[in-house]
Amino acid sequence: CQGNKISFDYFTKNTDADLKAFVDKKSQKKVGDLVAQKNKSDENDPIKDSMNFLLEYDFVRLHNSDEEIKFVPTRLGLACLSSAINPKDGIFLFAELQKARQNFVLECDLHAIYLVTPITVTNQLKDLDWSHFFHLYDALPEVMKRVGEMVGVKDRFFVRGITGKIKEETDYHDLAIHKRFFTALALQELVNEVPITVVARKYKITRGVLQSLQQTAASFAAILTTFCESLQWNLLVLILKQFRERLFFGIHPDLIDLMKIPSINSTKVARALFNAKIKSLSELANTKKVQIEDILMAVADNGSFFMSGKSVEVPIEEIASLMISDAQAFVQCELGITGAKWNDADESKGTLEQST
Repeated sequence: CQGNKISFDYFTKNTDADLKAFVDKKSQKKVGDLVAQKNKSDENDPIKDSMNFLLEYDFVRLHNSDEEIKFVPTRLGLACLSSAINPKDGIFLFAELQKARQNFVLECDLHAIYLVTPITVTNQLKDLDWSHFFHLYDALPEVMKRVGEMVGVKDRFFVRGITGKIKEETDYHDLAIHKRFFTALALQELVNEVPITVVARKYKITRGVLQSLQQTAASFAAILTTFCESLQWNLLVLILKQFRERLFFGIHPDLIDLMKIPSINSTKVARALFNAKIKSLSELANTKKVQIEDILMAVADNGSFFMSGKSVEVPIEEIASLMISDAQAFVQCELGITGAKWNDADESKGTLEQST
């Protein structure tokens, strides 16, 4: 400094007042820059964008109280959380299920099976034989065609497929609908206990792909049931709940109870037991071993079976004993009792007594 001159930032200030004004101006500019930077960061804030999205589509709502403002989840938000579905898929499922609730076809299983068929099947079914698909669709009963019309299946889209004019980029939505419906038709055959080799041949799908679609749909049925439970759509829950087991095993609903134990791992065996008037695990638990052996003998090829987890064939006598013991253990677990004694009451049936 010389005299009252101050050199600062390439400028020269002659008085203390000039210096103070200069510093104030620099401070204001710095504050302004910080505010602008904060506003810019707010615009690109992913958390803020996410919360705005959740508020806009009714996943959460604002709850104002005297002390604070809180975000409160809606039923839709809780449904996505409990079923582990991302919000965008949740919006799609909510709209689809809402539409289904208003016009649900109960005359066959196809509508329910379509709903539990995930949209990801479009990734597994790369190329469809559209001509074959159209012939299958044209031969369907009217009630199944009505399901197709309700979900968005269109004759003109078949024509575009047959002529090779479908473009995945622009026709993704319609393509997904038709592939899901095609998959649902094949899955419906499986839950009606049609052998998987017959279904694979009819729909021109490899057995491996068909099994993969079956297990994926079974898992998605459980997810969708949880989603509907959180929304308190109880009637829809009752309809969809059965399809996890039905798709997993490929069975009618009357065999669900018998298929709950691991020793019955064949639809053919379960159906044989059901036809012999053994329709539940409680009845199986009270059946004599010799009666089970006779039933198994009628469906066995050479007096033995293969069982899951074992690399060799198991004799019928061993399987019969295992079925009865598994059924008894399951019934005891369901009733919440221990130390039960199973006694033969007559020639073919027994009674359950709880030991004291």
